[in-house]
Amino acid sequence: MKENEVHIGNIIRQKVNESSLTVTEFARLINKTRENVYDIYKRPSIDTALLLQISKILDYNFFKHFKEKEKFYENSDIISEVSDYYDYYDINI
Repeated sequence: MKENEVHIGNIIRQKVNESSLTVTEFARLINKTRENVYDIYKRPSIDTALLLQISKILDYNFFKHFKEKEKFYENSDIISEVSDYYDYYDINI
């Protein structure tokens, strides 16, 4: 993993440890098993719906750890592909 990459599982583990919740309680609140929680701790990435649920439970915005890549919008190939997608599905933006 690169130095500037976010390992969201480590951050979630830290915030759960800082909370008053046990792993069992946290697992129950996110409808997972303890084993699933320990698996989440190991993940460098996570489903956004699950991250949103965890954010609400721990009252912490985990999304702030991710920055939008500035170059993404400057890349004309990507913009072209997105435009083609919208044109193909007749979506107005």
